Amino acid sequence: LHEVRFVIAAVDPSSRTFHDTGFQAGHLVESVNGVRPESLEGLMSALTSKDYSELKTNMSVGVFKNQ
Repeated sequence: LHEVRFVIAAVDPSSRTFHDTGFQAGHLVESVNGVRPESLEGLMSALTSKDYSELKTNMSVGVFKNQ
């Protein structure tokens, strides 16, 4: 079976997200708003469907305001 995984490729070290969440390149996305993304479209939809999103990786959890 093929398992879809998403990896954070880069985070700007001068960004607020970097300092507020601890996300780093190489972290694996586990869930967005409590749901494991099954496709790139699902990931993007989950990240933009609410005013705030909770992104959980294998190393960190962050809540941030969508723009």
